[in-house]
Amino acid sequence: MAGAAIPPRRAPTRPGDDPVAAMPARQRLFDNGVNTVTFTAAEAPPPPGAGRALAVTFDPFRDLEVERPGFGETVLTRAGVDVLAVQKRRENWYQDISREAFAAGFGARIAAYERVLFYGSSAGAYAALYFARPFAAHVLAISPRASIHPSYAAHERARARWGASFRHAALEEGENRTLGTVLVYDPRLTADTLMADDMRYLEREILGAYPAAARLPIPYSGHPSARMLADAGLLKPLLFGCLAGKPLPDLLPDLPWRAARGRSPSHLLQLGRALLRHRRPAAAAAMCERALALRSDQAELFQLLAQIRQVLQDKPGALAALRQAVRLSPAAVAPRLRLVQLLRGQGGMEEAIALLREGLALAPEQPQMGAALLEMLRLRCERRMREGAVEEARADAREALAILGSEDDPADPGEALLHRSGLLAALGRQEEALEAAAAACAAAPGRARHHTHHAKLLLRAGELPRAREAAEAVVRLAPESAASHRLLGEVLSRMQLRAEAVEAAENALRHEPGNPRLHEYLLLMLKKAGRTEEAEAARERAIAAGLALPGQAARPAGLRPSAGN
Repeated sequence: MAGAAIPPRRAPTRPGDDPVAAMPARQRLFDNGVNTVTFTAAEAPPPPGAGRALAVTFDPFRDLEVERPGFGETVLTRAGVDVLAVQKRRENWYQDISREAFAAGFGARIAAYERVLFYGSSAGAYAALYFARPFAAHVLAISPRASIHPSYAAHERARARWGASFRHAALEEGENRTLGTVLVYDPRLTADTLMADDMRYLEREILGAYPAAARLPIPYSGHPSARMLADAGLLKPLLFGCLAGKPLPDLLPDLPWRAARGRSPSHLLQLGRALLRHRRPAAAAAMCERALALRSDQAELFQLLAQIRQVLQDKPGALAALRQAVRLSPAAVAPRLRLVQLLRGQGGMEEAIALLREGLALAPEQPQMGAALLEMLRLRCERRMREGAVEEARADAREALAILGSEDDPADPGEALLHRSGLLAALGRQEEALEAAAAACAAAPGRARHHTHHAKLLLRAGELPRAREAAEAVVRLAPESAASHRLLGEVLSRMQLRAEAVEAAENALRHEPGNPRLHEYLLLMLKKAGRTEEAEAARERAIAAGLALPGQAARPAGLRPSAGN
């Protein structure tokens, strides 16, 4: 597609924009099917004496619309700056373009400008740092993040989630020809679990490659810090100051972020989260209300409000806040899944399933949405089976199996097989259910849940020796769980191994001595073993401890029967 012209399109409307202004023609210079490089000429001449300027911009994480203007493109072109926008159709952290190929393809074009800035936020900030190194250019990297880099603890999960592996050379490789680098970031380790990894990556990798980089840490600006800067009206001064090559100390008078942060909803959001973590829900609520007064269309603020309401035991308020978050950001995964979780605890299974179906239609590429719908359908299937609504239960099972069948490469094969086994069992396909359960145990041999399910299916099928093996595996994996010992006891009892079943029941009770059902179970096993005197003694101990057993009212602990009783 080299050299292909893209028709003019309207820019997205933003505060201060002319809603009828059309974008200038964009020229696609490179397209490998995933990443694109597009040139857009400035709409206006540069200011007198400023010289020709180019910004090489990189879209942030999960910005995947290559036909839309690139990161900062509209603001830059309207200010007389040409833009070379590097974008992506799927999240790959720009790994499909090497630094050498980029320099070979665009080096001459970039060198023709008097002033050049490489600019990006989040994943785009990482890319700006990586691709800028061979060029006589300035760099503005806001909240750099490369979560598929091996220095990130969860890089394997990110790689599996996005199907991208880290292939770039080290940042420090090759001669550094850049003229100056500014790093902006939040130094606080907030609720974002990746921020500790961000700081480690910055200290080890980025500063290793750019030791002279100027650092601008802005506490409670969040990730990415660009949102807070934009809220406070400070992003443009920072952007154009870096483009002009001003050192950070000379820029600081134009960046009064301490005075301006109070008008940033993003900053207030981060403060609210911090206050909630420090168990100050009333103060967090006040901060959240301040932020909502500034901007009432931000889903993250309603997510925070929901968390606060939950802490304050206001479940209706939490539900209302999460419903609003979903309305504002229908394709977002986090608020929808939190709402589903809350509804599940409130008995709102039907609404939860409807929300998940809608979410999966809006974001079919999100594995969490499909997994959550699968779980809810399984639970409803089991409930309907218990209620005798067999046909409705089987309809749920068929729908859930269809979801499983659509996953060519599930992120968690063991969990997928476990779900498949349970659904096949609900449909009465016992042999296939057992086969899937065995495969689930093989795929995840260290998970007690998988072996528990397998043991129960085998017990139901009357395959007692195999059921015993599976139940013993559960006990090995979860020796502190009363349920695991009880399961083994049930298998041993079916095998007529009375003494071993009593021992298993005693082990279960040892781990949950206050559970009346386990006392009842021990009594049953003792009676089946013909040990009636021991059963009666165990009953008296339970009653004396204040436990209510079937057919016997509880007695206050420590109260003994009188001689006349």
